[in-house]
Amino acid sequence: MNLLILGGTLFVGRQLVKAALADGHSVTIFHRGKLNTEPVEGVHQIIGDREADLDKLGTTQWDVVFDTCCYIPRVLRSSLKALKHKTDLYVLISTVSVYNTEGSQTLNEDSEKLPLIDENPEDQNIETKGYGSNKLACEILLRETMPNSHLILRPGVITGPYDITRRITYWLERFQHGGKVVSIRNPNTPVQWIDVRDLCEWAVRMAKNRMGGTYNTVGPDQPFTSGDLYRVCEEIIGVDVEMVYLPMDFVMTLSKWHFPPGGLGLCFPNWESFHKVSNQKALNQGFTLRDPKTTFLDTYEWSKQWNHDYYHQVAGRHASHGNMEEQKAMEKEILNSYEEWLKKDPENRKG
Repeated sequence: MNLLILGGTLFVGRQLVKAALADGHSVTIFHRGKLNTEPVEGVHQIIGDREADLDKLGTTQWDVVFDTCCYIPRVLRSSLKALKHKTDLYVLISTVSVYNTEGSQTLNEDSEKLPLIDENPEDQNIETKGYGSNKLACEILLRETMPNSHLILRPGVITGPYDITRRITYWLERFQHGGKVVSIRNPNTPVQWIDVRDLCEWAVRMAKNRMGGTYNTVGPDQPFTSGDLYRVCEEIIGVDVEMVYLPMDFVMTLSKWHFPPGGLGLCFPNWESFHKVSNQKALNQGFTLRDPKTTFLDTYEWSKQWNHDYYHQVAGRHASHGNMEEQKAMEKEILNSYEEWLKKDPENRKG
């Protein structure tokens, strides 16, 4: 296939390039050229802004277009105007954040969605306030514009090699330091994510078969909990730690700026519904998933090449969690507050 990838240099796009090349396809990437990432080998590159420079793509016809970096409908509208007659299939990377997560039910592709919001002409094409609603608006626009030639993928938390957010590597780095590790989730809390390689490899397979529709793309393939996650981290690092599971009554007394750090959504008290998403529809279409330990270990080994600070080095932004000594100091402060909370009211110990 002759493929066009909008993006292609940072995280999802980079792994999509790898998956496509490994499957023998011809790849062109269109990006701004503003990141200090490693060169992407084996592809044709076109540098430009997707709202102003898509004419640089000329009259080329593409079998499939992959859109990895669209966050607002205005940007998608301009892309579709330029490309809808130049491709057989348009693949949009969306998100499970389009769902209304109130309640604790399992979310499937037909679950209730967030309300749409008014478009703001000042919005930039970045993850920002209104992220889920804007992504939903993009989905609707794509379906309306290309009703018979679209594929919409709704990943959960994406991680794996080239993850800019340290969603896995935070926990592994923290376990390496030992001691008491704070969790605001009890050990039976469900945890989901998607290895970026599983997402991209399946996306290429679906595109090759011209399979359209809308699919949740989450993993792992078996139920997994926060306790399982911490056990895998201990196995990989080989250091014993003492887990301290904070009760939610105490967690809700903390400022959001003082939640204990962590990745995979385990540092926020209102993310639980994002870890109860059904992937059955995708599994029915051959969606396959790596073993969790493989994802964790591969990501950790990759991260070492960047001294665990990929985002700062390629984008010039501060690391998402600061240094580990600062995080341990925050944990100690939280634990001291927790002891005071327990002493204040004997009833608190019953939780």
